[in-house]
Amino acid sequence: MNSSVNVGESLKPLARWLSKHINAPRFLVLMMVVCFLMAWNRGIDLLYGICAIILALLLVSWVMPWWMLRQLRLSRSQVGLAEVGSELQLRYRFAGKPAWYLSVAEQLPNIPELQTHFIAYADANTPMALNYLCAQRGIFTLPKPEVSCGWPFGFIQRRLTLVSEDCQIIVAPKPTVIRRLPAPIQDAQTVDGQESQQIFSGHSDFSGVRDYRPGDSLKSVHWGASARQQNLIVREFHGLDCPRWLVVIDGNSTNNVGTEVSNGVNSSFELGVRIAASLLQFAQQQQKGLTLYIESAQSRQFKVQPGQQSIAEHLQDLAWVTADGTRNYSEAIRAAQQEQGQQAVLITVRVSSQELQLHSPSGHIDIVISEESYRFPMAQYKEGWTTVSQNQLRLDIHQLSDLTRVFSQ
Repeated sequence: MNSSVNVGESLKPLARWLSKHINAPRFLVLMMVVCFLMAWNRGIDLLYGICAIILALLLVSWVMPWWMLRQLRLSRSQVGLAEVGSELQLRYRFAGKPAWYLSVAEQLPNIPELQTHFIAYADANTPMALNYLCAQRGIFTLPKPEVSCGWPFGFIQRRLTLVSEDCQIIVAPKPTVIRRLPAPIQDAQTVDGQESQQIFSGHSDFSGVRDYRPGDSLKSVHWGASARQQNLIVREFHGLDCPRWLVVIDGNSTNNVGTEVSNGVNSSFELGVRIAASLLQFAQQQQKGLTLYIESAQSRQFKVQPGQQSIAEHLQDLAWVTADGTRNYSEAIRAAQQEQGQQAVLITVRVSSQELQLHSPSGHIDIVISEESYRFPMAQYKEGWTTVSQNQLRLDIHQLSDLTRVFSQ
């Protein structure tokens, strides 16, 4: 048993060398040379015929792929919305004569390997959609596609970088599932003199009922009243017990940590954008109001209204944001509060080295990213919720945090 294992191990270097240096065309050339030498030495006409067949096979395998690719043209366009970590769909339209046995390779941002698809047959009348993995959020122009052809026998592959129109792709952030978002206790006396019944769990008694309207969450349906009236009735809550959220993301380039690793895919700004996308999705699912500010060189504002059915447009717009701002984060937060009022629960995302000087009477959720986690990513860092004061909660995370798990703690 041990001897057979040793023999197998000793043959592995030879197998690796053969797989690296011996391919189908070289093997056929070697066979042709051997047959020619045998035919020349022995005078066997049949071996001359075999040499001619192998030579014809090699010539056809070399010429026909070039012939197939010489007039091939293609155009590409994105289909639907692509998100980081999921698949991007590209629609291809070929022009020219029909082609067989094609391979199309695309280079997507922050993915070192080419992603290749095999196409058995392509013509101008049959557009096709191919999927590619996305690894980075943003707006990108794809390089020219690399197309190879092995028709008809597949022994020789001819590769060609096709001349085609530029293809722009839009990759949006992928929202993380947030199952629960704790609500800080608001100040007892609010700015308009009303008192809130809201407690930390976010549960309170409803103040009235009304008929169901499209977009209302089924969680708010009063099933007892609906059964009595034979019509869907929903509960209405105190305005302060159904909080609005104000989210402000820091787009200042000097505060963006982690840009030197993997093209900034996991930088603090990218993590903030992912959290913002997750909060947009959470507000839409919970039928709550949310306003998002991203303070880059060009300030961007996103709103989710109660009953809104989709946030796909917001996610697509988030693909365009960049950390190129210069405004102080605290100033940006105060400006957003002045514009939106003081009755929204404030949510901020910052790195641990930043200090905020602000007050939010309706409550403040402070999400803090450990700056040290970008220097020493494998170390252990604090995660989870902390009650800082009566109306302020703090959530500690790091660059490798599982946001779904952390938000659910």
